[in-house]
Amino acid sequence: MKWYYFFTPDYEFWHRHIQESLNDHFTLVSLEIEPSSLRLNEGPGHHFKGCPVKLDLVIECIQANIGDSIVFSDSTLHFNRTRVQELAEYVQELAERADLIFADNRIDKDVNIGVMLIRCNRRTLRFWKRVRAGFSRNQWDQQLVNDALAAQGSLASLMRSRVSWTTFDSSRVICGYQFDEACRDGFFVFKQFIHPGSRTSNWNERIMALNRSGFIDNRKLADLLRAES
Repeated sequence: MKWYYFFTPDYEFWHRHIQESLNDHFTLVSLEIEPSSLRLNEGPGHHFKGCPVKLDLVIECIQANIGDSIVFSDSTLHFNRTRVQELAEYVQELAERADLIFADNRIDKDVNIGVMLIRCNRRTLRFWKRVRAGFSRNQWDQQLVNDALAAQGSLASLMRSRVSWTTFDSSRVICGYQFDEACRDGFFVFKQFIHPGSRTSNWNERIMALNRSGFIDNRKLADLLRAES
């Protein structure tokens, strides 16, 4: 199965981690983009507020893979390398269950679009195009996706246009500001949350979370931390 992810050149560390972790079990497709295209929000609200790049990339990937299922993700993920074969089997099995499978946000009832399994068909393409059409500079892509999923309840007369969706097991694909130690042995993927800030503070928060979770040691932490300009 193809696994698409996007990254900027200054996030080479995460790019290498994905390649080294998944290369034997997935067909990896890395989408390198320039930092300027992200226009990350450094004010109130989510750091991806006002940035449509993920929506545009998802639509392009669906269009290029009609009839197949793909994984689409951020690059800022940590993988349990001892369970990658199980992860590959898991997503292959889930691909038969729904059009869209999202990470579970865990902290609320929303889905997280940092890791998604997508069945590429006309329904999913229409769904993402509908989300993209509703985007504006003051909105956040993930909130629009959650709003669109909730709005499907009012589209009873348009059943053919509705996407089926569910979430990954939240003990296997983990989202949060901190890693859940209760899931240490069985997890597949850890998707970090960060607080709004500059690109440097965002980077450092992610690296320190890896260190607190025991995924990198103190020497690696010191090598990776960046000074604010």
